[in-house]
Amino acid sequence: METESKTQKLRVALYVRCSTEEQIKGYGIEVQEENVRAFIRSQEYHLQERYIYRDKGYSGSLPIAERPAIQRLFEDARRSCFDIVLVAR
Repeated sequence: METESKTQKLRVALYVRCSTEEQIKGYGIEVQEENVRAFIRSQEYHLQERYIYRDKGYSGSLPIAERPAIQRLFEDARRSCFDIVLVAR
């Protein structure tokens, strides 16, 4: 009788952020998210929609305290809701 090797998929979170300037340059949240989702599929990771964090219109130079999605990401990370965080760049 063959035994199946069961490996647990890594649970991932996805963080995307985009200021208006980046959207103009064609690297908006939708493009970032689709690129990372393709990578997730290629690695067979597990992504739940609730662990997608989007900071639309927030500059990366702002402190974390002023970026709501990344604040939630850190809170969920402290609760071990996922294994790794993926970003577009």
